[in-house]
Amino acid sequence: MGISMAMIETLKGLGLFGQEQISVLDVGSSNLYTATADGIKRFLTSYDVIDSPELDAFIEKLAKGSEYDAEFGGTNGAFVGELLEKAGMTYHAIDIADGYGTTILDLNHESAPKQFVGAFDLVLNFGTTEHLLNQYNAFKVIHDSTKLGGYMVHSLPCVGFSNHGYFTYTPRCMFDLAGYNEYEVVGFWFEGPVGSNDLYSPVKDYLSYFPNLAKTLRDREQTESGQRINNINLPDVALMIIYRKVKQRPFAGALERSTSVGLVPNSVTSTYEATLGKILSRNFVSDQQGRRFPWAPKWLRWLARNVRSLLQRRRVDLVMSSSLGANPLSRHDEILLVGEAFDLREQFVKGLLSHEQCLMFYHLVVNQHGSFPYDWEFQILKMGLELEPDRRDLAARLEFVKTQRNNW
Repeated sequence: MGISMAMIETLKGLGLFGQEQISVLDVGSSNLYTATADGIKRFLTSYDVIDSPELDAFIEKLAKGSEYDAEFGGTNGAFVGELLEKAGMTYHAIDIADGYGTTILDLNHESAPKQFVGAFDLVLNFGTTEHLLNQYNAFKVIHDSTKLGGYMVHSLPCVGFSNHGYFTYTPRCMFDLAGYNEYEVVGFWFEGPVGSNDLYSPVKDYLSYFPNLAKTLRDREQTESGQRINNINLPDVALMIIYRKVKQRPFAGALERSTSVGLVPNSVTSTYEATLGKILSRNFVSDQQGRRFPWAPKWLRWLARNVRSLLQRRRVDLVMSSSLGANPLSRHDEILLVGEAFDLREQFVKGLLSHEQCLMFYHLVVNQHGSFPYDWEFQILKMGLELEPDRRDLAARLEFVKTQRNNW
């Protein structure tokens, strides 16, 4: 795991290090690579670090320790944490092995330490999570550790890297992760291509453990597909994505269902769309003993019973339109609704759901799904006009809804 000085300058140029002291969490204690003495000095000077003989010695040591050879790798004698701390930032790392500024944490199983939750302005993941089986927990720790308004930077394998770690990442994965959690995507780009991959290299590495892999190696020589794969020489390409956490909400996993052949039931989707599911669940208009909360009005109980069936019908419509050759809505069609529903849910739990919030919820459903049951729409538009009598758009929509009475 390492970060080049050029990348440090890129992140600085994007404003991720800020102008004041910030707190940084490094997911895996990162070495500093390819830093020149002049580059280090420019960086530190920009943070008003005063020049001195001691600083010059520090810079020389860091530059020498950051040397990197394309064939043999890095000297690994310099750490990103040393540079950032010298600039006045607070630096911590989490890793399974002891390193610079490191708290030992198994990202496959352990949650963010209590003192880390919501504590960091910037979280860096430069080549760590691809080495973990439990991707959900790893990205949850990153989410939980980031302050509201803070940044998360991921530099991860995308193409190639056939004998490196456990995973490569698709842009779809990273964009869906942003969508379900309502992260702002500050930047995205690819790094590379560099080098080439022998796709059979891991097969050879594990041959002594699994003798049946010998057939795979024979096929490489004897079959046309094996020979073609052997000659691919796939390069390495990494992806870079920068998120900004703009909502204070629990981490949400992403559900990839573009290849699902039928309707995905709510018993599955509610796990991933928990915030939407809970606000529409009848559990939120009754307590654990089944007694209705006195502050839950009749119209809200009606909403809890019926909006889920509305969204379910919308999914059926999407499946049918797809089968007829039409272009269904994007798989992101509910993402915005899910995020805003979290805010509504929090108000609902506290008994503070207002007409304004209810009206906002209505707009979200209409914007994302294009329609709403006319009988309920009639009531919510009336409430909206009572609240904002000058809203001509609401008045115009109400007139239209009135004309649809025969279809209710």
